[in-house]
Amino acid sequence: MKVKKNIDYEKRNGEWRKLLRTSERIWNKNLSTIVNWSPYSTEQELLQQINCMLDHGTKVIIYNLWEDEEEQLELDFDTDPLDIQIRGINRDERMISMVQQFPNSKHFLTYQHSLRSYASILYLRLPTQFRIYLRGLEVKHHNMINDMMLIKEMTYKPQIQIQNSMLRQAVSNVTIGFVKDAHHHIDVQGFNVYHKNRLIKPFWRVWNPAGSDGRGVIGVLEANFVEPSHDKQGFERTTVLSRLESRLLFMQKNYWRSNCGRVGYAARRVVDDQEHIPTNHNGLVLRSSPAVNANLIPRSGERSNGASNSLMEAQQERPQASVTDEKAQPQDTAAEGAEYAASKEKPHDTESKENTLGQETASKENVLDQETASEKRPHETASKERAQETASEERAHKMTRISSQVASTSEGYQIKMEEVKGNTMERSAARNAVYMKLELKYVSTCQNERCKSLKLELEETKEKMMNLDKEQSKLIGILLEERTKGEMEEDRLKNSLMEANKTISALTEKVAELERVIHTEAKLKKSEDSVTMLPS
Repeated sequence: MKVKKNIDYEKRNGEWRKLLRTSERIWNKNLSTIVNWSPYSTEQELLQQINCMLDHGTKVIIYNLWEDEEEQLELDFDTDPLDIQIRGINRDERMISMVQQFPNSKHFLTYQHSLRSYASILYLRLPTQFRIYLRGLEVKHHNMINDMMLIKEMTYKPQIQIQNSMLRQAVSNVTIGFVKDAHHHIDVQGFNVYHKNRLIKPFWRVWNPAGSDGRGVIGVLEANFVEPSHDKQGFERTTVLSRLESRLLFMQKNYWRSNCGRVGYAARRVVDDQEHIPTNHNGLVLRSSPAVNANLIPRSGERSNGASNSLMEAQQERPQASVTDEKAQPQDTAAEGAEYAASKEKPHDTESKENTLGQETASKENVLDQETASEKRPHETASKERAQETASEERAHKMTRISSQVASTSEGYQIKMEEVKGNTMERSAARNAVYMKLELKYVSTCQNERCKSLKLELEETKEKMMNLDKEQSKLIGILLEERTKGEMEEDRLKNSLMEANKTISALTEKVAELERVIHTEAKLKKSEDSVTMLPS
């Protein structure tokens, strides 16, 4: 638990005076706490540090640093006189040695142990009246876009849910590209994610493939719609962050596969936007995605406008569904297209046949009417009646024959419609099977990538645990050694004390003996004096 004590001063007539925000008792209590636990023993020494500052600014004082087993401070002030660096497991000497060879990747290689390197990329845009000084030298602001080549700018527009279940449109501009040292195939990748101009996640690695995929790709974006943690060292793990991570993963994959051949890698298959199936925060495919269902699942209301409209829409949707997976396309795509075209034309052919038969019937009726009209003049009434009966019989026979042809044509039309319906159902079933295969493939790929990332994290954790065990064993050895030395020193002091006690007792005995001798001599002398004083 960290307790922060603050005291405020204000300058009046050239003198610092107390600025009370609560009460004078709390102010004095905070001052006593600072004086007791700071390197300054009095309030006057503390005010001297304030007098050294200008009209504005911040002064950071670091003291009471720990020492390791080699009696070196946890912060390194000696390697670079203009920088403050970290010792221990966060310092990778191999990456530090690569800085001279790959200068464009300097910040990726040094930001974890160098305060100057981290401070140079801490802000996306440096205000005009703002400066950072480290050990007396100004920290130069660095824009990561200057280290990129083959730059591409993209826009991410998520829907953010706010109060009362309302949605708000957010916008984030993503700049992505290859680092200028990417042709050396060094493992440099990640996104610098800023929140309100401050760096929260430096070189966030969203893609962890087993091979060399993704190497050299770096990006910069400002995500003001994601909530940072309280210590500004990461983001709160929310659904919005999971969607951002999924989108950045797709952007990096698509960009790398499109441009990896330009930096010396083998060409890869480009990922299409239809192939990016949305997932939830657990990495599972969302079945209700409109982008997937619109292309792979037929709509139920398409048959209401007739068979020709249904076939036309199915024929238009066929190329969109085939984009989702190139490998899942059947080999007889051309044959299916021909079936669609044939089934599309057949209803129109039957209609044209019906129109032709109707025209022929009308023309034949007109001819018969003319013939019967011409026969009326030379014949008598009986012959006229017979002709009329004959014409009516022929007309009835022709109409019967035409109606039978129309009935047979309608039956054929219905049979063809049933065939088209069956073919459509078969194609929808095949389309659903392709979708299921694609979904299983995508899920297995996500699970494999997740397993690989978990394995890497497990190995890193094991390595850290081994390092901690080594440090613990060293500390235990040091403590045992100190304890042994203390016990030996205690034994030595005990022996010295015993010898001193013996010496004191011997000297005491000698003093007592001398006192007895002196007392005896005094008695003898006194007796001799008394004898001499007797009269002779």
